[in-house]
Amino acid sequence: LPYSVFFFAVFAAAVLLTNVLTNVVVGFVLIPVVFGVASATGVSAVPLVFMVVLAVHMAILTPAACPYAAITLGNEEWISTAEMYKYGGSVLLMLIIILAVVGYAWTALIV
Repeated sequence: LPYSVFFFAVFAAAVLLTNVLTNVVVGFVLIPVVFGVASATGVSAVPLVFMVVLAVHMAILTPAACPYAAITLGNEEWISTAEMYKYGGSVLLMLIIILAVVGYAWTALIV
């Protein structure tokens, strides 16, 4: 259980960091950490690494995260900045919860 909390924290950090940093850099930093801890605890590292890859692709909130967010935030006629952060933040929170609840079982089936 303590390791699952650690992995959840790493995945949540990956989602949050990828919204302000480059996805590849966040993945390159976090994958060795997850792989090392998984190897030390005897947990299969492949689904966990796959979950990090999924987590670093959840970049939808800030203009630094993806060009679509920049386009959306730049056009106030579509959606206001406050609404974008409110709805985008809610979606990110739901994605973190989904990744935490069903992510390992789902990725273990794929791999």
